[in-house]
Order: sequence, then C-alpha cells, then structure tokens
Amino acid sequence: MMKKAGTKNPVIMLDEIDKMSTDFRGDPSSALLEVLDPEQNHSFMDHYLDVEYDLSQVFFIATANVLHTIPAALQDRMEVLRLHGYTEPEKLEIAKQYLVRKQREATGLTEKNVSFTDDAITGENVGELLGVIKFRDTLAHEKNEIGLVTGLAWTEVGGSILSTEVTIVDGKGKLTTTGKLGDVMQESAQAAMSYVRSRAHRLGLPRDFYRNVDIHLHVPEGAIPKDGPSAGITIATAMASALSKIPVRRDVAMTGEITLRGKVLPIGGLKEKLLAAHRAGIFEVILPRDNEKDLPDVPQSLLGQLKLHFADTMDEVLPIALERPLPEIEEAIAVNQPLPNVPQPSEGPTTHQ
Repeated sequence: MMKKAGTKNPVIMLDEIDKMSTDFRGDPSSALLEVLDPEQNHSFMDHYLDVEYDLSQVFFIATANVLHTIPAALQDRMEVLRLHGYTEPEKLEIAKQYLVRKQREATGLTEKNVSFTDDAITGENVGELLGVIKFRDTLAHEKNEIGLVTGLAWTEVGGSILSTEVTIVDGKGKLTTTGKLGDVMQESAQAAMSYVRSRAHRLGLPRDFYRNVDIHLHVPEGAIPKDGPSAGITIATAMASALSKIPVRRDVAMTGEITLRGKVLPIGGLKEKLLAAHRAGIFEVILPRDNEKDLPDVPQSLLGQLKLHFADTMDEVLPIALERPLPEIEEAIAVNQPLPNVPQPSEGPTTHQ
C-alpha cells in the first residue's frame, strides 16, 4: 500500500472498524493497537515480510457507526469525533450535488440525457417511480390517549420516536416490562415507579394504591432491543397518566432520565432526537434543563420550527405533557404538634430510681 501511494506519509482510511471480528485467523484489533500507537508504530513489525517499517508519519482516519463494539484499548489510541445526523435540507443538497451525479456517471448518462428538479418527485408519483415504500417513519399518535407517551431515542442511524405504553390491571403491585428493554431502561422503569409511588397524593391516589394493581409497561416493536439512559421521564409520565386517568398530549415528545426524587437528568444525541420529533410531525419537546447548553449544535432552521420546554423536575414535566392539570390535593402537615396519645413531660425535676 505504501509503495502504491508513492509516499511514506499518506492518509489511510480504515472504514467501519466497529465491524472487526476475531476468529481462528487472528485478532485485527490487536494489530491495530500497534499500528495506531505513536509510541510503537515507528518500528511496526510486518509479520508477513518479517521486517520493521516506520508508520509514524502516516495519518490514519477510521470510521465507525458505534463505539461499544470497539475494544476500549483501541479507542484509547484514537481521538473520537462524533458526526451528527443530517437535516432534510442537507440530505437534499447531498443528493443534488453528489449522489445524482455519481449515479448518472455510473450509467453512462450526461446532463443532456437526464436532469432533476426539486419538484421532480412528488407524493403522487413517488410510488410509480421508486416502487413500494420500504422504510416508513413513525408518525405521532392520532389522538390524546391515557398512558401513551411519545419518547425520543438515539439509534445508530440517527434519532427516532419511541411510543411508550402503560396500562393498569388488578394485581398486587407488580411491575411488568415488555418490548425487549435493556437493563438500563428496566432500571429507569423501577425508578419511575418509585417516584410515582412517592407522589401518589399529587395523582389523587391513596398511598397504598399499588397494593391492589399491577402496572404493565410496554414499548412496541418488541423484536428490536432498546436501551439507554433517557427514557425515565417518558416512563414516569406514562405511569402518571395511566394512574390519574388523564390523557397525554399527542403533540408533545420528551426525553430525559429521572432520579428517585424526580430530578430530570441530561441526555445525549439532542440534535438527532429533535430531528426525529420534527420528522414525526411533533413540534413541541420537553428536554432536561442541563441540555440547554447543547442548542448551538442544533441548526437554527430546525429550532425555529420547534417549541422547547426545559425542565429540572418531573413536577415541571407533567403539567406540560398531560391534557389537563393534576388534581390539587393539599396534605395536612403538623408542625411542632405533639404526637397523639403521647403524654407530655411535666415540668420540674425528674427522679431516677
């Protein structure tokens, strides 16, 4: 490769290193550790030729879709640059400036033979020209429903909306989760359940309501694994809605983790999640307050079409997400009041026997 490049300091692209696998033929990640380590690659040993070669002047660029499949030791040898997903106008420009020209040249055509305009493909003729739709974007729910919340998720190929359903049935306080949820999401569900129990009075419920009901949490598309620390407020809102019988607004999406005390924690992948909400036709989003600092990463053209709410606690999330306010219930709190049926100590000296 170096001979073909004709220089000792070329730029070498290592494409999709997250797809490397280990088998009886060897472990390529171990070789890359030596190749990418600046303390070792000046005398890299090529075991095929059994000679040393200086790779210290080579500029390596590696690409990957995910990081969790790349060994930690190998990640430590690289500087990770995260590239955000594209907006719809950006995708259109990529198609116009690059993809169309590439395909036209591959088929031997010129601009005189075929050309495209922005309105060449419409909703009426797209099926006739491109065939049956293979990929469908999930859209917002048709109406406000009890226990049904739209969450936002980050995936390997961008962002997506994630419907979260909760239903209440007779039982003995059991929490059931389905939808192939990972360990982190299941822990979020447990934390949301504890929060809801601690705030039962705000939902107009007796404190021991859980003794007589079971709660079933389900995230559709059960064949797809789901995990990540950003579904807490979505799950808590779905539980609060199902227990209080107050529908959730269909035009609001949300993302954020939750603590036992109801604090809303920050999330990652903000741009991709906002793009997913916009594609689904949802223009109002609830976000953690700490993510307000990440807004410069989001295109202004997108922010101008969205209404964002930043929340510190679940007490700020529920009034926005639910169709109507929760019932106002005041708790009687005794301040400096003696406990009932407890005799008060008399004044004067006390005699110990």
